[in-house]
Amino acid sequence: MANIIGNNFNNNLRGTPFNDLMRGLGGNDLMRGLGGNDRMFGNLGNDRMFGNLGNDTLDGGFGNDTLDGGFGRDRMFGNLGNDRMFGNLGNDTLDGGFGNDRLFGNAGNDFLTGDNGKDTLVGGLGSDTLNGTNDILKGAGEIDILDPGVLDARRDLIILGTNNLVAIPNTVYYTNPGAVDYAVIDNFERNFDKIVISGQFNNYDFNPFNGIVHGVNIVNGTRISFGNETIAYVDSNGLLGLNDFILGGNL
Repeated sequence: MANIIGNNFNNNLRGTPFNDLMRGLGGNDLMRGLGGNDRMFGNLGNDRMFGNLGNDTLDGGFGNDTLDGGFGRDRMFGNLGNDRMFGNLGNDTLDGGFGNDRLFGNAGNDFLTGDNGKDTLVGGLGSDTLNGTNDILKGAGEIDILDPGVLDARRDLIILGTNNLVAIPNTVYYTNPGAVDYAVIDNFERNFDKIVISGQFNNYDFNPFNGIVHGVNIVNGTRISFGNETIAYVDSNGLLGLNDFILGGNL
C-alpha cells in the first residue's frame, strides 16, 4: 500500500493500481485513485477526488469539495462545506455532512444522506434510499430536494421519519416549530417508490397540491402534514394513498 501525502499547496496526487492512502492536507487538491481500494482525505481546501476502480472511501474534509466514486462499492463523506458527490457505478453510500450539498447516486442501489443543510439528493438508476437529514437534527430549518431519479420501475425509499435503519426511533423529520423546513420529493414513481414515515398513518394529513415549490413544478401532487407542520410536497401524479408508504418499523 502506498502512502501519498500532499502539502499545504495545491497538489496533484495520483495513486497506483493497488490500495492507496492519500492525504491532501492544505490547498485545493486533485486526487485520483486509479485501481485498488483506496482511502482519500482531502482535509483543508476545495478538493476534487476520483476513486476510479475499487471500493474506495473518500472524505472531503473542510471546503467545497467534488467527490466521484467511480466503479465499485464506494463510501463518500462530504463533511464541512457545500459539496458535490457522485456515486457512479456500484452500490454506494454518500453522506453530505454539514453544508448545502448535491448528491447523485447514479447507477446502483445507493444510500444517500444529506445531513445538515439544504441538500439535493438524486438517486438515479437502481433501488435507492434518500434521507435528506438525520435522526438527530430532524431537518430543522432546511429545505431538501429528494429525487428518486429516472422512471426505472425500481423501488426507491424516501425517508421522512426514523425507521429500523437508524438508532433513534419514532422521530418525524421536518417538524421544527416555526421553522421553514420540509422536503420536496420530485419524480415520485407510484407503485414502485415508497415513502418511509414514523408512527401511525392516521397521524398524517394528505392534501392535493399544485404549484412550484423550491424550483420544482408540482402539477398533480400531495402535501404531507404532521400536525400543524408541512413536512413534504410530493410530485406524485395524484393524491398519495396508504400503498405509497411504509411505516418505520416495517421495512
